[in-house]
Amino acid sequence: MDWHYIEKKLGVSARSVGDSADEILNSLTHLESELGRSWIENALPLGSKSIAWVAILVDFDKCLRITDEIKRGNPLKRKLVAGFPVDKPPPAMDEARVGIRLVSSGAQVEYEPLFPTESKKPDFLATFDNKQVAIEVTRLQLSAEDTEQQKRQASLAGKCGSILAGGSLDIYLTEPIITQQIENLIPKETKNLVSVRGNTDYLERWISKTVYLVYDPTGSVRKDRANAPAPTKSERWGASIFVVEGDRSQHIKEKLGILCPMPAVAFCSAHVRSDGYKIPTIVRVYRVASDPRVMSKAIEEATQLPSNIPGIVMIDMSRTAAHPYDWAAEVHRAFRSRVYPKLNAVWLRSAVVAHACLEWTECLVVNPYASMDLDSTIVDRISPAGR
Repeated sequence: MDWHYIEKKLGVSARSVGDSADEILNSLTHLESELGRSWIENALPLGSKSIAWVAILVDFDKCLRITDEIKRGNPLKRKLVAGFPVDKPPPAMDEARVGIRLVSSGAQVEYEPLFPTESKKPDFLATFDNKQVAIEVTRLQLSAEDTEQQKRQASLAGKCGSILAGGSLDIYLTEPIITQQIENLIPKETKNLVSVRGNTDYLERWISKTVYLVYDPTGSVRKDRANAPAPTKSERWGASIFVVEGDRSQHIKEKLGILCPMPAVAFCSAHVRSDGYKIPTIVRVYRVASDPRVMSKAIEEATQLPSNIPGIVMIDMSRTAAHPYDWAAEVHRAFRSRVYPKLNAVWLRSAVVAHACLEWTECLVVNPYASMDLDSTIVDRISPAGR
């Protein structure tokens, strides 16, 4: 395996991935030694050449490796290999990713342990300093309505991004996109930003009863308007969601009085002018959505948790294109109803492709009304920053 082959077959050069080059080469070399070069080629959709596919292959290699560090990990390895191709990652990858996270947190991990007295078989039994917790893993799929709305969001983001050519634009929709009028209005207002305002002024305003725009000509998406992203070359890419530290989106949602989750779809591009000045373009389209399936899915999966030790359900939220913290608020509200005593916590995780790897956002929502306590050691080791 070498970079000549990777560039020819996968369309990615070592120069384009910077510091990730060694990791990519090592991962693909390991996959080739384990499964063969033909497996790598057959795993990819026909004609697919992009950094996103390479990132998923790198992630798959990490999933494959972790099975050797998990007790009874061979069944998980078999599921991984049999369940691929890359465009339809198997549910086993969700499980393996959690295995990676648990092992990196210092847990001893067992895959699909059997609790004979209850005929329960959760996905994992994790032991932290003699403290045990059972974990069931699932993912939340988009409904038909969500899928249609996400397509419309992506279309809007792309249209506005091609018009803007520099700066950041956040579009907040307080109702679903159901009329052509709204889909025509937003690109029109984006053109006004470029032509009338001359692309020079920060702006926040309602353009209709259901559409709020936030525009920053610097390209920053931070609340303090500092540190705009710095692209290194001319490129264009799509993203399900684009979030940075100090992101202004939460501040804007609070300002508008929006409490429910807002799935987002982003369009990002970068252009370097002849004078070397780097111009980022980021367009993010948010829409109001409240999905009770989060808790119903958690309750459904909780049936596999044994009753004699604490239990957690992990839900991969990546396909919902909403920040896990938004959904966490929904889970908190459900826990306050006190009708889920068996479930100790819901662990929400969401991934995006960034620089040839997956970057995760996650949060652990602990149920204060559970019938069994979840040891603080487990919370501190699993939860980011002990939260």
